[in-house]
Amino acid sequence: MEENASIVNISSTAGLTGYFSAAYTASKWGLRGLTKAAAIELAPRKIRVNTICPGLVETPMMTEANSQHNSEQAKAFHEGNR
Repeated sequence: MEENASIVNISSTAGLTGYFSAAYTASKWGLRGLTKAAAIELAPRKIRVNTICPGLVETPMMTEANSQHNSEQAKAFHEGNR
């Protein structure tokens, strides 16, 4: 990459907290770690590396039953992570 380039990784608030499943959370924390390491490694070349961590998106899927949670658990999860 040329100098003054930028890399933007998309993670999740799961990369900042531990609210979600272990596999999902680990992948998001890992992406944050990769971003930090790449930022340090690429800084001498003036390449910026950042992570965007969007929060939950309120959709019907957030409050409906699924393979891991019944509807009551899904609603409680949604309310606890707003």
